[in-house]
Amino acid sequence: MQALEMARFRVAPERVTEMREKRKVALEALRGEFPGLVSEQLVRLDERTWMDLIVWDTRETADTAAERAPQIPEAAAYFGALDEVVAMEHGEVVHSG
Repeated sequence: MQALEMARFRVAPERVTEMREKRKVALEALRGEFPGLVSEQLVRLDERTWMDLIVWDTRETADTAAERAPQIPEAAAYFGALDEVVAMEHGEVVHSG
């Protein structure tokens, strides 16, 4: 069963371009390391608050990626562009349209 990773975070408006560029590079690295990355979406909730939605092939892949991502230099650089991680959760996808 697929898993959805939901990460809510804050970024200063003047760092949004940097965050988006580093995110793109980080996702390429994550796809290389974890072929189970199915899809991703970046959602702006307000001027400073964003949500990353990533679908993984399994919950096990999602958990492993969450654990190992900070050791991947490109992902670490992306995380460094965030001001604050507000929440990160995983859930099983029970229906997708």
